[in-house]
Amino acid sequence: MLVNGTHRSKIIQHRRNRHRKHSTNMSKSTRIIHVSIRPPRRTSPTNTTTTRSQKNTQPMGPRTNQHFEVHPYSHSLIGSQCSSESTDIQQYIHPVFKRNRYTSNRISPDFDDRSATTNSSSKVTEAKMFHSHSSRLGITKDHHGYLEHKRKAKRKKICAAAILVISFLLLLPIIIIPSVILTQRKTKTVYPAEARLRWNSTGITVAGTLGLSGAANDRLNTPIHLAVDYLNTMYIADYSCHRIQRWFRNASSGTTVAGNTNCSSGTNLNSLNYPLHILLDSDNNMYITEYINSRILFWPNNASSGKMIAGTGISGNASNQLYTPFGMSRDMNDGTVYVADTSNNRIMRYLYNASSGTVVAGGNGNGNNISQLNFPTSVYFESSSNSLVIVNYNGNNILRWKIGDSGWTLVAGSINGTRGSTSTLLSSPIKTTFDPMGNMYVADLLNHRIQLFLSGEANGTTIAGVTAMSGNDATHLNTPYGVALDNQLNLYVADSGNQRIQKFLRY
Repeated sequence: MLVNGTHRSKIIQHRRNRHRKHSTNMSKSTRIIHVSIRPPRRTSPTNTTTTRSQKNTQPMGPRTNQHFEVHPYSHSLIGSQCSSESTDIQQYIHPVFKRNRYTSNRISPDFDDRSATTNSSSKVTEAKMFHSHSSRLGITKDHHGYLEHKRKAKRKKICAAAILVISFLLLLPIIIIPSVILTQRKTKTVYPAEARLRWNSTGITVAGTLGLSGAANDRLNTPIHLAVDYLNTMYIADYSCHRIQRWFRNASSGTTVAGNTNCSSGTNLNSLNYPLHILLDSDNNMYITEYINSRILFWPNNASSGKMIAGTGISGNASNQLYTPFGMSRDMNDGTVYVADTSNNRIMRYLYNASSGTVVAGGNGNGNNISQLNFPTSVYFESSSNSLVIVNYNGNNILRWKIGDSGWTLVAGSINGTRGSTSTLLSSPIKTTFDPMGNMYVADLLNHRIQLFLSGEANGTTIAGVTAMSGNDATHLNTPYGVALDNQLNLYVADSGNQRIQKFLRY
């Protein structure tokens, strides 16, 4: 059936108008693309009498003899051999144009690479990007999606790294701070062998009030021994007040940390009865010897009562009993405790958690024989030689007794118990302490002085007090019972007769 020519012309004009309207909405381009569309080849170019119905039945195919140009703005066809009839024009339109009429407002013709050009002939390859078989929108989406994926992956890596760094920084103090504290508590200060050992001869009162005793926190009542911790805090055995006083560095008063604050004695585990010696471990737990209760108490740091670890509270000479114990030492490696069992003239060894002890030195009665002890008041365990250094109070000497041996060897003083005030003699020595180099410091009680014996030497040097002269000024001492060192080797003396603790600065 033939379609009226006028009607067809209207259809074509309508399509052109619609294409012009669409072109005005498109973004202007600085380039003009010319596309060559070759019309289908005619099988009978000489036959001019072909009817319109025959033309409509001809198959659509590529034509090579006719040339058309498609302008991107108007989408009009400019033909060199175009028929005036609408059916011929419609017949020459490429099938892609027809398909895009229903599928998209965008025209995507098939390009002939040989005829596609731009205003810049050197950029022919740019025109190929518009080939209908390429999906530019899809490529762009894939490109941006790939970049977004990379950005997300990078952000994830950055976040993971940041979390690891923050976690490490949070965990670092938890690891370091306890290690530093434990190192400070358990590591001893090591001094060079050639360290100069000199002290100022004028003492400084750091605890107590000169010549005044009492139960007040700024007073002491016969301070008989002291220990100094790693922070230079003093723990003082306040003998006649039956208590242990803690005295912080540069403080003007102390605090009772064991015993009763009112200076009352007792036999229960929260009381003391003439404490003579105090020993600290690395956690500032206290080991306390009681002269009258004849026992050793373990008193945890900041606790309100102690635990009996040696003795029974009743004087005796059985293996589980003590008789007026005085000094004490402890093996830091296995917790073994060595006790100077003074009135029994022996040294007792208590293994960790043992209820009974064994005699490791003395025990053969009172005397100056090499197998005997004479009122031992202090003991020091020397792990390097597995021996005990013992202060023999009534023997006026210092002895060394190797564990397992049957007798002692002389360290300082007289071998036969002679008293004296020379550099080689002692008069009722009462306590000792040692520095990291193995030098010995002796509280020479009745000579009112502190003597220094360098390691391996028998001649002593007076480093505090005036020999054989008591006094209460800054250079004198009165019956010094206890001696201690801090981590700078400053010297502390329990100046018992003057009711004070004197500090002698090392320089």
